Amino acid sequence: MKKDKMTRDRFLAIAQASRLEFSEEEMEAFEKSFSEMTDVLDKIAHLDFDEIEDRLYINKGDNHLRDSEVRGELSQEEALSNTGSAKYGYFKMMKFVD
Repeated sequence: MKKDKMTRDRFLAIAQASRLEFSEEEMEAFEKSFSEMTDVLDKIAHLDFDEIEDRLYINKGDNHLRDSEVRGELSQEEALSNTGSAKYGYFKMMKFVD
């Protein structure tokens, strides 16, 4: 399946829709960089991975992680003792979403 090349007109349309402005030099550098990236991705897309065995881990050895062990719990009071601010018995955090 052949994919369409990214043209200057497409770059400009995307830039306009995104409200971005590029100088001529920036546009040429971006086109060159994008072209190089897509060439690499095309090469990767055409590689044959059928003979390669799937791996979950890179190294063949066992994982040498420590065993999980249950330790004592903190009371709510102990957990909140080092916080800068608490509210209603919980950590008070700044609002991220309106």
